[in-house]
Amino acid sequence: MRNILLSLIILISSNLFGQNNDIINSQKENFTKAEQLLKNSNGLEALFYYHQVCFPNLKTDFEDKAKQRIDSLLPIYQKMESSKWKGKWELKQLKTSLFAFEKIIITENIISFYNKVNDTIASRNEKIKHTEYEPNDFVVNINSLKFENNEIWEFSTEKTDNELRLFPNLKTESNGTTWLLLDERAMIRNDVEREKALAEEIRTYYVRIK
Repeated sequence: MRNILLSLIILISSNLFGQNNDIINSQKENFTKAEQLLKNSNGLEALFYYHQVCFPNLKTDFEDKAKQRIDSLLPIYQKMESSKWKGKWELKQLKTSLFAFEKIIITENIISFYNKVNDTIASRNEKIKHTEYEPNDFVVNINSLKFENNEIWEFSTEKTDNELRLFPNLKTESNGTTWLLLDERAMIRNDVEREKALAEEIRTYYVRIK
């Protein structure tokens, strides 16, 4: 019985050691790729490869070095992303019941929400504070903000038909409830119906008016 237990322990240890070796080799490959991208002035793509190094969270030397790179790069690209949101935005399409602000004004440091487009006093003002880096997240996020009431919002812009659109998304409520937008249009079997459905915008969005 003792020999069986010893054999099992050795087998499990060998498997774990082998798995860790595979992960470390993968970390090395991703770190090398990230360093090359950074050298070629492609810091944003490098950021995602550095995150892949940290994702297993094994506390290796590669992770420590990658985390240092992320700490330097992430604030740069977060600020570059949030600079795209600046301006006065008017609601063009409402597809959510979580909020219904008709106007949003974004400056360098503040996001102001207005109930009506003609309102001059904001119903809500929030500081632009990006979420902190989390190694266990599936992807590194440069679009997320954390408001004072602990809500997590994501903002992004996209140009469609010569129209610049702002997409705000209340991802997590203050009580911790998280919302996901499910998009099953790609699963439509009929080719014509699928193409038609994919051409439609299903998200809430705003257009810049100034």
